[in-house]
Amino acid sequence: MVKVFDSSAARVRLLGDRIRKGALVIFPTDTVYGLGCDPFNENAIVRILEVKRRESKPMPLLSSSIETVRRVAILTPAARKLADLFWPGALTLVLEPKIIFNRNLMNRRGEVGFRIPRSPFARKLASEVGGIIVGTSANISGLPAASTLKEALRQLGSKVDLAVNGGKLPGTPSTVVSFVCDDVKVVREGAIATSDIMKAVEGL
Repeated sequence: MVKVFDSSAARVRLLGDRIRKGALVIFPTDTVYGLGCDPFNENAIVRILEVKRRESKPMPLLSSSIETVRRVAILTPAARKLADLFWPGALTLVLEPKIIFNRNLMNRRGEVGFRIPRSPFARKLASEVGGIIVGTSANISGLPAASTLKEALRQLGSKVDLAVNGGKLPGTPSTVVSFVCDDVKVVREGAIATSDIMKAVEGL
């Protein structure tokens, strides 16, 4: 049975401890409900893939701070500009890592998606797991992302260990941006418009 916490009273340290031991948790972000685990726990990552029925699409990471991202990934000038403007917020930057991550977190070029959420709870949860946490959407792959805990549990049910109720969320996923040969590419338009991204990096 999934143990459900309220986000206003959730014992974040307890959640962090359980996640470090391999637990999967559904939690609220500033966009949609996320499904999280320790990014360095191989078994937990395999469980997430099984729960989501997902095979090859890489899973993004949520970070507690830009300092943490800088420790584990390379921020190009364009990436730094976008991070300064839109973090914390609904922007995922696909970056070259400085350390080795699980292959299920990387794209074909070996890059990893990072985001600093606006949600204080999500940032605090990440900080309790070493500063970064897997933050894929809490849904079965191919189905709509969940904006309520009820919907997330309907899709994932007893296959997860813990859940945090943060009420109804905006429901619009993050915008995903990659950087290839100094070119800025919007891989997926979400809460931040493509025009705002391109305007921000104009002239770099």
